[in-house]
Amino acid sequence: MLARKDRLATIYWNKGLVRESEILERELFKESIQKLGQRHSLTLKCKYSVAVILNRHGREAEAIQLLVETTNNEEVLGPFHENTLTSIGTLSEWCGADKAISMLLEAQEARDKYSHVTVAWESIVNLLQQMELG
Repeated sequence: MLARKDRLATIYWNKGLVRESEILERELFKESIQKLGQRHSLTLKCKYSVAVILNRHGREAEAIQLLVETTNNEEVLGPFHENTLTSIGTLSEWCGADKAISMLLEAQEARDKYSHVTVAWESIVNLLQQMELG
């Protein structure tokens, strides 16, 4: 169902039905997060689309934040995947290359700084599960 909505949103966009495409993209983004999670490739694609929509409506700060988040999850698709490169290119176009690089590096450092928290929580969950089994 999500893939069909994605194709329909693309068809709307290509036919110049921008308003219809935007409505569908926003719905798809919310559903994708709920059903697939933040780091799924379709969710990242939707996040990119919503960033473009926000930018078109003059909400540049929000659009840039979404684009940084999308690009910062490049390991889902890979650093040389077409969607990753498109996100980086768009961010550079909107902010300038130097600013885009700086923002991506800051986001990466923040993610790396707190990645141990996820590992710690996973360890705690595993320990609790072992205690329940024992």
